[in-house]
Amino acid sequence: MGSLFTAVASYCQAKSNKGLWLVRIDDLDSARCNKEYTNQILHTLNKFGLNWDEPVVYQHDQIKLYQSTLERLKALKLTYPCSCTRKQLISRLKHHNTNTYDGYCLNNALTSNITSIRLKFNNKLISFEDNIQGCINKQFNQQSDDLIILRKDNIFAYQLAVCVDDAEQHITEVLRGYDLLSETAGQIYIQKILGLNTPKYAHIPVIVDENGAKLSKQTFANDVNTLPIEKTLFRILGLLNLKPPTDLINNNIQEILKWAVEHWTIQGLSKQTISDTKR
Repeated sequence: MGSLFTAVASYCQAKSNKGLWLVRIDDLDSARCNKEYTNQILHTLNKFGLNWDEPVVYQHDQIKLYQSTLERLKALKLTYPCSCTRKQLISRLKHHNTNTYDGYCLNNALTSNITSIRLKFNNKLISFEDNIQGCINKQFNQQSDDLIILRKDNIFAYQLAVCVDDAEQHITEVLRGYDLLSETAGQIYIQKILGLNTPKYAHIPVIVDENGAKLSKQTFANDVNTLPIEKTLFRILGLLNLKPPTDLINNNIQEILKWAVEHWTIQGLSKQTISDTKR
């Protein structure tokens, strides 16, 4: 329900502004992603009438783009290798009573040939206006905010990949869950370094269960495919504060979505998390 909620919101935002609604599959981590999961996602979107306007982009097909971007950052001397293990990091963070990276590998010899790559985050204030959450400010600090952009297992990090993908697809607006708001300033920082356009951002409330956990597969929420389609869409429109008329539930999928697009307003969403009970 949580993922479908965000998908419907982004669909309505795109269509109400005469834009294109695109689908991208984040499948860089081959150990966690397989074709079965991808097919299920696309099947669910189709089932609920959410049809994308351009071919689906798979991140595993974008590796050469990510690699060339990494080489560009290296040439700008904005990266450095990091051999710290998770255990070493936890130990040092605990010792210094902090939860930020201490820049150890920038200032000391590497302890292993197996390294990740970190991006240097110079002292810089990033400010942006979120269409729902308002003005957001993030002060980056040199070394302590240095971000891993290539893992030790040679998997590119989401933060780098999404910036490259957004530019490649000419994305002008991003609507996603509030749980990703904290990642946005870092993406804008990367966009500025690379001279890329920054999309408009809107981070909507997430649906949570009675314990405050986001409704997702990670929290073992029920599969939305087991729910009645029209009734579920109608319920989501209510959660999006669109106040659909009661007789809309008797219409077909296309008519429900058409009504949603015509009556869509992003201003109806608050900064607060929407509470809902897991079923």
